[in-house]
Amino acid sequence: MLFSRLWPLFISCFFLVAGYEFIRSPSVSLFQAAYSPSATPYLMVMLPVFSFSLLYLYGRILTRFGPRRTFSLTALASGVGTFLLEEMIHVGWGWATGLLFLFRETYIVIVLEQMWSLLDSIINEEEAKSVNAWFTALTSIGSIGAGFMVGALAVKWGTLAMLNLGALTFLPTIWFMNLCYRKNETRIVVTELKKENVSHTTGFQYFEQYQVLRYLFLISFIAQLVSTTTGLHFQEKLHSSFPNTDTQTAYSGNFYAIMNIGSMLFQMALAPFLLRRISPPVVQLLVPLVQIGFAVIAWQTGTLLSVSLLFGLFKSLDYSLYRSSKEILFIALPFDVRYRTKGWIDVIGYRTAKGVGSVGFAVLGYLGFTLSNWYGSVALVCFVIWTYVAFRLVRSQRKVT
Repeated sequence: MLFSRLWPLFISCFFLVAGYEFIRSPSVSLFQAAYSPSATPYLMVMLPVFSFSLLYLYGRILTRFGPRRTFSLTALASGVGTFLLEEMIHVGWGWATGLLFLFRETYIVIVLEQMWSLLDSIINEEEAKSVNAWFTALTSIGSIGAGFMVGALAVKWGTLAMLNLGALTFLPTIWFMNLCYRKNETRIVVTELKKENVSHTTGFQYFEQYQVLRYLFLISFIAQLVSTTTGLHFQEKLHSSFPNTDTQTAYSGNFYAIMNIGSMLFQMALAPFLLRRISPPVVQLLVPLVQIGFAVIAWQTGTLLSVSLLFGLFKSLDYSLYRSSKEILFIALPFDVRYRTKGWIDVIGYRTAKGVGSVGFAVLGYLGFTLSNWYGSVALVCFVIWTYVAFRLVRSQRKVT
């Protein structure tokens, strides 16, 4: 019964994350080919403003059209936007590579968080302990398959062709998501999404009302500082090892495919096992703790292998234990709170952290510091702070219960 209601959502997310893999590696390779890896921090400085603009537009659309039509509109706009940017790059507009990078960073979270908001609205907390992990695991197959396809086809077909493949995946994404809405109409309560309730367009007031949202925002912010630091370090090592754009794209595609295999194993085995025995806040605490040792190794050695292991482990845990436990904390919140605040946590929290981290590294680079000497130490400090905030989350939730 549960699977019959959820399978269209699983397939929709399968196509969404597959399309993202077709876009992620090319967006990085194309921008670095047009400019250089050292330009990436400067580009990411613009990410918070870009993300805020799209998120505010999403909030207005959500208030006007409701969750179901908003998903179709935002997903369709993402596919069309990807195709148009590919055409701009094809005719030689180098600045479009930067716009593609920013667009890719933002659209995936806005569209994906709508899927999670729907899932959190149609299952209970006990179901979520297994469903969340299986949801991320099964949809990871799309990331794995697309990643290996990028690795196999990027050199043969060219990097730009990967973008067109990514744009096409939005069509089945929209169709299956609408089917899921139809199958769960009786379970979705949308009475809080009033067109006249303009004050709910942003959802700022919910962060004052619910303490758990403030902790989740802080954790997301710090986690994304880790992602930014380890990601920049990985891209620097990758570019120096594979200067050719298509070869770099192929290696990156294979790396993300292997990383997603590890993530899927965590999702299918580790996440359900832990979530049935440990409370979600404690799982949130375990995520940074298990990564500190790898951060020390990457800091001390600075090799492509050690940096890749740290970056891959972070992403694997982010997509499995971190995501599954975080979503359970949203289930107890009202419908409108989920749809409005998840965007601020995972779009603005994440992307602002990327902007802040990028500003810091850009300043260091401008002052003449060698950035590769700073990535490892910054990541390690972030893991320590992350652990402290997660510990505070655990204590706050115990007081509530």
